[in-house]
Amino acid sequence: MLIATLNQFSEDLYWDTVRNQVDLKERRQALQGTLHHVWATERGRRGIIGASAAIAWRGEHDHTWECTAWRGHQGERNVPANCVVDMANKFPLTFMNRDPNRALIAPRTPCPVLYGIRGETRKSVLEAHAFLQCQDVEQSVAHRAWRTNQATGDHLSGVMTGTVQSAETIRGGHVCIQTENKLFAFEPSGPVNQMAQSFQQGDEIEWAGLRAPDGSFHLENIRLIQGVRNRARPMCECGHRFKSKGVGQSLKCPNCSQTHDDVWCSETIASDWTEPTDSNRRHLAKPLSRRGKSLDRGPE
Repeated sequence: MLIATLNQFSEDLYWDTVRNQVDLKERRQALQGTLHHVWATERGRRGIIGASAAIAWRGEHDHTWECTAWRGHQGERNVPANCVVDMANKFPLTFMNRDPNRALIAPRTPCPVLYGIRGETRKSVLEAHAFLQCQDVEQSVAHRAWRTNQATGDHLSGVMTGTVQSAETIRGGHVCIQTENKLFAFEPSGPVNQMAQSFQQGDEIEWAGLRAPDGSFHLENIRLIQGVRNRARPMCECGHRFKSKGVGQSLKCPNCSQTHDDVWCSETIASDWTEPTDSNRRHLAKPLSRRGKSLDRGPE
């Protein structure tokens, strides 16, 4: 599928594509009035949506780089994981290329791409490519560095907060969290799913996720702002725990009858931001290591 045009499409097409569901007929109508030509098979016409979004993308608020290397055959690729680990350690401005000792740069399909190295700067991905080509890695027939929207978080409109009303593990190991919105932490999200399983009613949370057509959110990042755990009555000096005598009354020790103000003891907990592992993250998902690198979030 290929689109050629003399003028860049409206940026609205890009934001609509990454943040909403786009109908092919509606996209073709939106392109009417623009000078462009499409080459596509009948089966591949849905590629018009992604191709037009790519042309409409400005990347002025945030962008990353990828060095794509191509191969000259369709056999098994030779991109050893240990070489990718060495590359990631040597070039810290590259990211999302291993998880943690598994190589993520080589496709699993019989396509012409040998690998793609993601990074913060053009220089970092080109130098990482040159390093790999000097290792025990298959030689590429060509390569090029591209400015991309990968790891920008463009598909999300911002961070939201809420109070947990319930958190339930459902079929498949997924977690459904009910706040003012319905949130889903899917099992493959790993650390996000594990944190969601620990949430209790009353927890204050902060999160970011992609809105689904039904209005729910599929979580990508999450943190516990504040939660209360181990809520219990205080201990008496005699070693027994005070108990309530009734609403509006003081506490009383069942052993020595000593009284105490009607209070609860508890532990307040919080957590840092959590994200899925690299292998289970959307290409657009912004790693926590890249937080703060956008000039803005794009249209809200």
